[in-house]
Amino acid sequence: MEEHGTPLTPSDLAHHMMIVCPTHLSPTLSFRKEGRVASVRVQSQLTVTINEGAITGAKAGLGIVASSLIGAKAELESGASVVFSPIGTSVR
Repeated sequence: MEEHGTPLTPSDLAHHMMIVCPTHLSPTLSFRKEGRVASVRVQSQLTVTINEGAITGAKAGLGIVASSLIGAKAELESGASVVFSPIGTSVR
């Protein structure tokens, strides 16, 4: 995020590396906000099979992970350097 800034819209994610996890295996993420759906094709340099691996990769600076609040609860509560930027509700 140092290079491209904090993503504020779905299209901003196209400029970032994503960590692909079981929740979002597709290279396309879709978000719903105020009745509109926006989709963006993302790049990934890491694919993991469990959410904990994705969170660890994000903390190591390998990319952004799309995770539920429950999946990142411990990191958010502890103040770990995981950025949560609400850009809409994920659509599957």
